[in-house]
Amino acid sequence: LIKALTEAADLPGALHVLHDRVATPAGGAPTLDMYHTLLAGFARFGVRARRQESVSAAPPGAWILEGEGPWTIFALHELFEGYLRVEPAPHTERRVPPPSPRALAHVLAALRQVSSDDRAYVGAQWTRLMSKLSAPPWQRVRLDTRTSHALRALNVPPLASALGDSIH
Repeated sequence: LIKALTEAADLPGALHVLHDRVATPAGGAPTLDMYHTLLAGFARFGVRARRQESVSAAPPGAWILEGEGPWTIFALHELFEGYLRVEPAPHTERRVPPPSPRALAHVLAALRQVSSDDRAYVGAQWTRLMSKLSAPPWQRVRLDTRTSHALRALNVPPLASALGDSIH
């Protein structure tokens, strides 16, 4: 349902379903896949924003939107905070796979879209994500070539453990 609502550009509906899952005792915690679906929506429908000139370390409220719609940097920031709190589903193994290279590409594309490729913002959020994924119980993070190139173009260093492990 979240995927269908996201593909229809209905962010409020998709977030409502996500919230219902959290609020319903039998619903359980949101999965990484649910977040990845929403993040792909931000990459596609995200409203570009630019940092206010007078603010050097722009917190989420220091952005000027360049369009209208619900897919804003403010909504992404809130969603991203939840995404960073998601723990992997329990597995029988000690280590679990991190998000796929494609999912990570969507995360990067979402951050770039809503921030108009703001290097400081993208770098800070990407660093937070890589810090999470570099700690146990996650296995080695893999990036696709396009994501690695995009990070280099933004001067955002990829996680050291992901270097040399790009896939094509």
